[in-house]
Amino acid sequence: MTSTGASSAAAMPARPQYSVLIAEDHVLFGESVRLGLEQTGLCKQIRLAKNGELALEAVADEEPDLILMDVLMPEMDGITASQQIKRQYPHIKIIMLTSINDPKSIQQALSAGVDGYSSKEISLKHLAGVIHMVMHGAIWLDPDIARQVLTGLIQTNMQADTQEETRPSHPVSIPSIPVAKTAEAQQVLTARDIQILTLIADYKSNTDIASEMSISEAWIDGYVRNIIEKLAVSNEVEAVRRAVDEGILTRARILEMY
Repeated sequence: MTSTGASSAAAMPARPQYSVLIAEDHVLFGESVRLGLEQTGLCKQIRLAKNGELALEAVADEEPDLILMDVLMPEMDGITASQQIKRQYPHIKIIMLTSINDPKSIQQALSAGVDGYSSKEISLKHLAGVIHMVMHGAIWLDPDIARQVLTGLIQTNMQADTQEETRPSHPVSIPSIPVAKTAEAQQVLTARDIQILTLIADYKSNTDIASEMSISEAWIDGYVRNIIEKLAVSNEVEAVRRAVDEGILTRARILEMY
């Protein structure tokens, strides 16, 4: 994990201060994160726990606003601890801060209800931004991890399409996600819409998205226009922000609003 100097942290805009618990068995890394976050002025209190069991005890003793949780720890791993904490304290935000990025661990963490999943290689400034977004309701994934999740989603949808072709009398419907909680918003976003919005949120141009998805740029242009119409906004940036506000874009990198 890289860090920025105190002068850079001092230049950051004023933000609410949060109580944070760092669950990390590598003491040196945990202390590094603690010292770095203290420089940002983002936290009013930072505590350390060396494993999942101690994290549970610390939460029971004094509930934090946020937990930065490693995956692999002795006594009790971070995913098990997250499951138990979210069951008892669903309002506590949890960001997995780890070097583990295998699909099984990612899926287990997301199923446990964590609010973020980040590599330990993240910079201090970026981590502060992620904390800010998560504390305001976003769910954040490291871009590489988001791609893994989306790849799995696409493969699942392709399998569903194949099943639909082989069993036309029993079509397989691909779940779509409501655009908004408001009564007048009746349109829905499909899994492909969310994939494209995710790439837009990752600062990809339509040309880049077309190349990455191996389809024509004109096709992407049409899809983006359709998404903008569904969300009743005027451009791609507003589409991403609307998706974040409505809780739709929850399995991808979110705009860095800091």
